[in-house]
Amino acid sequence: MKGNILDADVMTTADAALLDRFVVKGSFMSDARQVELRTHIEQNLQGLSMDGEDMRPSITCVQDSGGNENVSLAEKLGVLRMVDKNEIRAEWKLDLNELRLEKAVGSGRSGSTYSAWWRGTHVAAKIVDSSANTQAVGEELLNEFHREAAVVTKLRHPNIVLFLGAAINPPRYCLVFEFMEMAH
Repeated sequence: MKGNILDADVMTTADAALLDRFVVKGSFMSDARQVELRTHIEQNLQGLSMDGEDMRPSITCVQDSGGNENVSLAEKLGVLRMVDKNEIRAEWKLDLNELRLEKAVGSGRSGSTYSAWWRGTHVAAKIVDSSANTQAVGEELLNEFHREAAVVTKLRHPNIVLFLGAAINPPRYCLVFEFMEMAH
């Protein structure tokens, strides 16, 4: 088995819970192991409730209430529509000028994460600057930004840092989360 990790995000909480997201090319595990993991994920998702809705879909497919067509969990949650439209709700949009950046606390391929202040609240600000790359890489980073925004806007759990908003000031883009002290 062989593969490459193309992109990864790790979100952690004060009590050491982790949420990892990896975009991979290739194969890192056997088909049997993938089926086993998918089964575990589906079982865990069956107990989730998001935004007060009863969310008990299969990760592989659910029956659309509008007919017989099968739709993925991502489609059910509206993630794909958000990514396709580069849509971020108005209540999540914030002005990048409202952020007071302090020291960098992490960096990766897509940008850097800073300890920052926003409206008197200590936050973590993940800044993506698409101008520092070629046009193709800049567009890829922008697509990753919108994909990550689409995912984190749906996450609400005591063990996951809270998404607070996003700033879109081309060529700079920013995701703002609650700040977690002493993350490892």
